[in-house]
Amino acid sequence: MHAASPVDEAAPLPYPDGWFALCFSRELKRGAVLTTPFMGRDVVLYRTASGVACAVDAYCPHQGAHLGHGGTVDGEQIVCPFHHYAYGPDGRRTTARCMKGSQELVLRTWHVREWNGFVFVWQNADGLAPTWELPEVDMTGFSAPVGRAFTLRGVMQNLPENGYDLEHFGALHRWKDMKPHAPVIDGPRISMQVDMAWKNIRWSTLIGVHGLGCVSSDHEMKAIGLEAKIFACGVQIAPLRWTFRDGIAFRFSWLARWPGPLQRLVYAVLGRVLHRLWLVPVFKEDIMVWNNRDYTGYGTPGAGDGPYPVFQRWARQFYPGVERPAARRPVAHADTVAEK
Repeated sequence: MHAASPVDEAAPLPYPDGWFALCFSRELKRGAVLTTPFMGRDVVLYRTASGVACAVDAYCPHQGAHLGHGGTVDGEQIVCPFHHYAYGPDGRRTTARCMKGSQELVLRTWHVREWNGFVFVWQNADGLAPTWELPEVDMTGFSAPVGRAFTLRGVMQNLPENGYDLEHFGALHRWKDMKPHAPVIDGPRISMQVDMAWKNIRWSTLIGVHGLGCVSSDHEMKAIGLEAKIFACGVQIAPLRWTFRDGIAFRFSWLARWPGPLQRLVYAVLGRVLHRLWLVPVFKEDIMVWNNRDYTGYGTPGAGDGPYPVFQRWARQFYPGVERPAARRPVAHADTVAEK
């Protein structure tokens, strides 16, 4: 049996473009400075006094001090620990121009979005501004998302493609009676509805993938009045190292009649219970596989028109310099009705 060593493996794919979650919103307090690895470099996140989340390159353009080691937040500025140069959210020095010879030096900034408890940044190999946005999610009546982070060996595409690998749901997770609808493609988004059974409870799931860094799936178990939203966000931090952050929010129809304060108390307790007893065990089964795969040749789309090869071909658009496979029979698109 071939046992590949992580030291000997080459990255099977380049770093992808799109939106990627670098931390949970709860980790970035007002005035906090946080260093996070991102695609082979450090990125520094900070939250201003007014509560705005910002992301910048780790190193001061003046003399290269690392802003995540001793850097501070002063109002809306991040301050370098070396010479106390302060930079505003646009990356420009706020007190005087920062020059090196005749060139004005500007601290590189990243486009940031806060989305359902995650802090996302935009990555584009050509330096282009965002060309699409993360989806609006109606959280009315839902609990606050509860989640955690895992850092793994491998490739972050494991995460978004997981929902389209229907065969593994029965083999690894022991789910039954999987009935997929046709995937629906809308540019940088792909979605698919799957009906299934879990412990004899009928369960309907809509798996939405937005770029490769954001999965937002809706789950409904009408028999017990449960709706859940599961968020799964991956980011490549090194060629064969990635971080996975999850979150679950839910609502019970029967709880809607309870007083608001009591609802919030029940949801706060049940949120942690559902995360620990439902989401974590399922993802740990996936993580066991992801963390120990042989990634030789990973990412090459397979043949066929099933959900998995359709997803793999769709995913190629996010990798700069990767040749896209020849077009095949089209699946449902956003302006068509998915097969029932």
